[in-house]
Amino acid sequence: MFMISVLCPSRGRPELASQMVNSAKSLAKNNVEIKLYLNDDDPVLDQYKNLIDDCHIVVGPDRSPGYSWNMLAEEATNDYYFLAGDDVNFVTRGWDKIITDAFSKYPDKIACVYPTSPGLKKKKNPHFCVHRNWIDALGYFVPPQFWHWYVDTWTAELARSVGRYELVENCVVEIQKDIKDETTNRVHKMCLRERDHHIWHTTSTRWLDADKTCLSNYIRNFK
Repeated sequence: MFMISVLCPSRGRPELASQMVNSAKSLAKNNVEIKLYLNDDDPVLDQYKNLIDDCHIVVGPDRSPGYSWNMLAEEATNDYYFLAGDDVNFVTRGWDKIITDAFSKYPDKIACVYPTSPGLKKKKNPHFCVHRNWIDALGYFVPPQFWHWYVDTWTAELARSVGRYELVENCVVEIQKDIKDETTNRVHKMCLRERDHHIWHTTSTRWLDADKTCLSNYIRNFK
């Protein structure tokens, strides 16, 4: 039985995070581990604790989403890691088995598996799942040079470069669009998009090639 750890940073959105947790748990075929990274200075931190079981919560200093995802991956105990945002809802019953089954064609488990998200272009799906072997090969869950944006773009490009990009049409994860709240305003004020945009356009080709080599070597040497 293969199980997934759902990893999600959140701030200022306890109700949304609670909906994500409940949809993931109620529709999963197996027991899923869900880990939320919350900031210790979040004004509504207590509301999270009132809505969500403490076993799902990791509280620490204010960090970027990218850093938080990597920290949660270090805490995860299952073999598969699903990157989620607090603005998603799982729709398909048995979603976890559908995703883990998609890895079965690869004995080395090196792949990036994407659910379908209505309303988004297939190449723009921001949520994905990788196996522990992916992390062992690269040394990270999400590319640590990015704070927020381009995490999904980088991972998709890397998966395609080694022929291991998998989109599962029969697994749906919905994303709530155009959320306008203090968390959204805060991200804009921190200029995370501009910062990550600069990193992508100045370093992506060189670093992507290096990480492609890491994955290719792992695939070639896997026994």
